[in-house]
Amino acid sequence: VKNFRDCSSKKSIGFDLQGSFAEELVVDSRMVIKIPKELTMSQGALLEHLCCGYRLADDLVNSEIDLNSCIAIFGDGPIALANVRFLVLRGFTNVSVYGKYPFRLQSASALGAREVVNINSLDSFDVKELHEIDVCIVSSSADSLIKQLDSKFHPGTIIFEQTKISDVDLRSHLVANGSIFFRAFAYQISDFTEVINLIKTG
Repeated sequence: VKNFRDCSSKKSIGFDLQGSFAEELVVDSRMVIKIPKELTMSQGALLEHLCCGYRLADDLVNSEIDLNSCIAIFGDGPIALANVRFLVLRGFTNVSVYGKYPFRLQSASALGAREVVNINSLDSFDVKELHEIDVCIVSSSADSLIKQLDSKFHPGTIIFEQTKISDVDLRSHLVANGSIFFRAFAYQISDFTEVINLIKTG
């Protein structure tokens, strides 16, 4: 259980395995997080997403990535927004979010993203206007977006995959052009305690 982040055959209930809608479920007690009474049910429902963002920001800090690096988050879902929240809290100043839902992009701006890009509008303006990408965080399926923004990746661009790049040829192309893949996977169990404490203290 200690190294579950590195398990190559990890399976998740409700994703790889059926059972998330069962009335009762048996799981290893070491994998259960008790939600304290101080948290609302809504906060509890977002806890896992927040832990993903917390872990990602911690991984970037531990990788000694410069706080002024141009960080592009591909996706605007709950995990992408959690990424923004924790990256900004950890001092990263140049975070951009690429997404397709205006209300989520507004949330990204409110959380501290310096730039938001509606990918539905990419065809209507010059991609050259966008910043070069130092760090790319793939928070949702983004193969076509990566291809569209290929010119913004440079030798040394670091890619964190929260969602895998599924196109093998695209991955090979990025590596051949000098992009570097760092690991990014979910969270550690201890992250739940840290995030719960952050929520409790506001």
